[in-house]
Amino acid sequence: MNESYLQQIQSISDALNRLRTTIINEKPCKLHASLKFDDLAKSVVLSANIEGMVFFASVLMYLASTRQPNQHEHFSEGVVLDESDLQLIIKYVRAEWDD
Repeated sequence: MNESYLQQIQSISDALNRLRTTIINEKPCKLHASLKFDDLAKSVVLSANIEGMVFFASVLMYLASTRQPNQHEHFSEGVVLDESDLQLIIKYVRAEWDD
């Protein structure tokens, strides 16, 4: 990834983090997210409202912008997720072709 892309990622990450801070500090907090395991479809479904989607986008962009191998965030019921059948861990890993 060239320097221009990395600068754009950092800029997007910074903007999303500012928005995330606004969302989290809003009273009452309107962030909603849930994580459910669907046995029938053998899938995991992360559902969220606008604030929840922005929150998770900011987490993903933060991890992408810092590029620290194995850096991760944990989410479970009561920790961002209103409902959850399992714990969600989002982790950055470097691919062998990453520079």
